[in-house]
Amino acid sequence: AALNASADLVASGGERSSEAAWVLLRSLLCLDPEWMGAKPRLSKFYSMLKTALACRVEEVTKDKRDMIESELRSRAQALRALTSFLQLTPESFAAPLIKPIVPAVLPPNTELLAECRDKAPSLMSASFRSAFVIFRARLYELLVALPSSALSAKVLNVVMPMVVADIVDPSNTLGATCSALSTMLASSDNCQSLSAA
Repeated sequence: AALNASADLVASGGERSSEAAWVLLRSLLCLDPEWMGAKPRLSKFYSMLKTALACRVEEVTKDKRDMIESELRSRAQALRALTSFLQLTPESFAAPLIKPIVPAVLPPNTELLAECRDKAPSLMSASFRSAFVIFRARLYELLVALPSSALSAKVLNVVMPMVVADIVDPSNTLGATCSALSTMLASSDNCQSLSAA
């Protein structure tokens, strides 16, 4: 019943409904792996993931910034649930889901990440930046959680340039997010770092 409720919430749309669905699902993942590994439940989970993650976002424009921001937040929740599933479920139970989910989920989400990065100057606001950074982190966490056998050369050819760009080019890390820590430091911490320099 709880899994069906999660699926209904995802299908209903809306950022809050989606968040509630994925939180509920992540709590279900704490149950015995055999429970989630049953074929009907895996099929339901796969259907939820496809609903949330497999569609392309047609236009990434400033006019649609609020919609895209909401989409990034919802997708981040779904990616987190998928990563939790992979981390908590033995590979023998997860294997039937991994093969179809990688080609369904990774292309539209890596594409969305790249488009948001390319159009960052026109899209960025404090809230959008936060949604973007969380989405990117969840996507990278998923890549780490996937078994190496699931990462084909085709997938790696798409993902690796993005990762390298984030590491090499400071503008791709959206500099303002990198300076966020300094605003969270207590004044005494800041003084210590200045005196240490």
